[in-house]
Amino acid sequence: MSHLSAYSLAILLHLVAAMVLVGASVSSVYVRRAILEATSIGALRAWLGFAHRSSTANPVAALALLGTGIYLGSRGWWTHAWFYVALASWLANSVLAARVLKPAGAAMGAAMAGVPDAAPVDGRVDALRRSPGWRVAGALMLASDMAMLYVMVLKPSLIESLAVVAGGMIIGGGITLLRARPSGAALEAPARPPRYNGDRDDERAAAGA
Repeated sequence: MSHLSAYSLAILLHLVAAMVLVGASVSSVYVRRAILEATSIGALRAWLGFAHRSSTANPVAALALLGTGIYLGSRGWWTHAWFYVALASWLANSVLAARVLKPAGAAMGAAMAGVPDAAPVDGRVDALRRSPGWRVAGALMLASDMAMLYVMVLKPSLIESLAVVAGGMIIGGGITLLRARPSGAALEAPARPPRYNGDRDDERAAAGA
């Protein structure tokens, strides 16, 4: 086996960490779809558990990406503007994961506490899983990860780096937000059944109404 220099090892670890995070972002698209399509509390609970287990390596990968990035920056990358765009994208993804995705999953888990697996997904649980916030956050993170791969490989100018990252996040987040908005029919309040009125309903029953 050939000798690996510290720089080569940092590059390798940096790429591995990036692959873990990008893979998690891509797979999360299908996990979120499964969460939205779950028809029972048991199925929803299972998919939320899978999402939690499959993301356990993300914090470690994110720290590895940051640490190796700082080291590589000290070897010359700090002189390039794209490096700071990639760093800003890393910070944005960390905030979205900690402040939006994790609380959203915890809120759904708390809302399902004590609910039987066979129960349908409705009420507050259904409202939480259809909230645009966590769906848009996931789309923003995926767009940011794809843009960071472009920036890391091609090392473009500052303007191009900003355009790729911002453009990807705006397009990905905007499309997801439009798809997450409820339709006009969903916005209409369901008709409530008339309340029981003893005197009125008894009189109607007696009259054969």
